[in-house]
Amino acid sequence: MPAVLPVSPTTGNLAYTGAMFSPKLAELLTTQERTSRIIWFAMCMAILLYGAVLVMIALDQSQSGEPGDTSVMLPILAGMSVVTAIGTLMFKRHVFSDDALRAALSASPADVSALPGVDDLEADEQRVLAVVMSRHTMSIIVLALQESIAIYGLVLGFIARDPVMFAPFGAVALVLHLFEFPRTQILAERVQKLALTTVVTG
Repeated sequence: MPAVLPVSPTTGNLAYTGAMFSPKLAELLTTQERTSRIIWFAMCMAILLYGAVLVMIALDQSQSGEPGDTSVMLPILAGMSVVTAIGTLMFKRHVFSDDALRAALSASPADVSALPGVDDLEADEQRVLAVVMSRHTMSIIVLALQESIAIYGLVLGFIARDPVMFAPFGAVALVLHLFEFPRTQILAERVQKLALTTVVTG
């Protein structure tokens, strides 16, 4: 295993818990975290945009027309939202559990060779990076599932031509997004500790 040093504050927010990563791994994790947060921010803004579009439609009298009947669709989409929210939480709990992370560490690592500078990492560091990147993909899936709740509200808002119909759906999706704020540092620490535990007890 290569010697590792405390990450310098100049490398970004990967230093705040005092975790120890090699400088190259810290750099790659910082890049991954930045990318994750850009995607997260864009998906949060999309929900706000849905609401803004509905407000503009409601204010545009020439496009208002007759509101549709949502008496049938409302309970259906509300139920789908509840199922989606619960399913998303269960999926997230599973894929980010210690058992799932250990399984990912034990499996064949994802191909990270395309990343610049990855050749400078030792095999164990590449494995940690691969697991973090795989969880990044899972996080995007979680965000997409959560955003579908806002889309259900968007459909209702269009039918009723009323942004108020969208509000509770958009609020739930946005709150779930806030809990999904990317924290690559914390995840990388967990993966690193699990990797060391696996080596010691394996």
